[in-house]
Amino acid sequence: MGACSSTGCGCEKGPLPTLNIDSGQAYSARDRPGSDKTPGGQTLSGGATYEGQWRGEGKHGQGKLTFADGSKYEGQFESDRKHGVGKYTYSNGSTYEGQWKMEVQDGHGIEKLVDGSVFEGQFKNGDKSGKGKFTWNTGGSYEGDFDANDMHGEGQYQWSDGRSYTGQWR
Repeated sequence: MGACSSTGCGCEKGPLPTLNIDSGQAYSARDRPGSDKTPGGQTLSGGATYEGQWRGEGKHGQGKLTFADGSKYEGQFESDRKHGVGKYTYSNGSTYEGQWKMEVQDGHGIEKLVDGSVFEGQFKNGDKSGKGKFTWNTGGSYEGDFDANDMHGEGQYQWSDGRSYTGQWR
């Protein structure tokens, strides 16, 4: 979602949509009450900006939240929190794309680290937990059970030279 999107930005794509706030008054995305606005969205506390859907005074539906440090989240919001499916890009370039539950990674997701390492699997309360596969940038990998971000339970570790170990991890 760039400055011009299907939700409008006041450019050649048409006028900004009107949002109905709970008070019954109508506001455009530029003149929502309660904070400073920018043509591309709303400036929030700490220098973050938000472009997207609202319910009342909270982020709700599809949106893009960009933080002052350059990190950003693009995806679904519920009750002013990341919730549903979305992608978070950290300021260092690492990403997480997948399911969110009330602000944390929860469900299936893919985490790509800036060094090239990748984890794909289950998250619970923000941690790698359940089935998954972690592949290091060196070529080694582990596929199996995770608990609190650690290899824990049944799994297979494969070294980059092809050797492997299958068994229990604690």
